[in-house]
Amino acid sequence: MGVDSAAGYQGLAIYDGNKVYECESIGGTIGVTFVVNDMLTLEAGYGYIYDEIDDNAWTGSESNIAQSYYLQTPITLAPGVTVTPEVGMIDERETGEDETFYFGAAWAIAF
Repeated sequence: MGVDSAAGYQGLAIYDGNKVYECESIGGTIGVTFVVNDMLTLEAGYGYIYDEIDDNAWTGSESNIAQSYYLQTPITLAPGVTVTPEVGMIDERETGEDETFYFGAAWAIAF
């Protein structure tokens, strides 16, 4: 917790001498994996988060909801060598907020 006179929430709980302004969050993720063979795996997942943020610039609080979906396919090229392409969506779910569609890939070599 930080003692501050900041006008709004900045990632820390704020104590202004009278009240503590904080963020309460709850979230979760779930994923399902299917092993096709020794080389190929399929994975799908979903994540959800709900925040309620106190704001010391005005009386009240603000709530935010976000969720994400993804599908990835880890491919084992050799023992310890993996390439993982992924496609997904991040949905802020609030009016006027962004929806982000993404595609990418990661690779890893374990020695």
